[in-house]
Amino acid sequence: MKTLYYINCFFYLITIVPYLTYYYYIYGLYAQILLGPIQLIFTLIFALKTNRLPTKAKKHLNNYWLAVLISFISMGISYKLKNNDDIIILSIISFIVVPMLIATYHLYISYLLKTGRAIN
Repeated sequence: MKTLYYINCFFYLITIVPYLTYYYYIYGLYAQILLGPIQLIFTLIFALKTNRLPTKAKKHLNNYWLAVLISFISMGISYKLKNNDDIIILSIISFIVVPMLIATYHLYISYLLKTGRAIN
């Protein structure tokens, strides 16, 4: 679990640092395309080890899957709303802000699993 946490931190930092700069935010978007599937794969690995995970960690993983599902639905809705005046703000929220919040939550879950703080 420690290795997965460090890999997750590395890709998270590669994604978040370009967003903090004004001119290089586009690289954050590219890195986010890589971060999402990596975190989904890690969550599948965590799910395969569910018999060894504490109840608190299972609850966090279920919340994570629910957040991912809601995020995909909101992305689909914002993609279909092309004639709305506020589409740029809605797209930024549903394609950048919400996925990065979910990525931060995943980082928190992997931190809990690494440190062993996800105790019943």
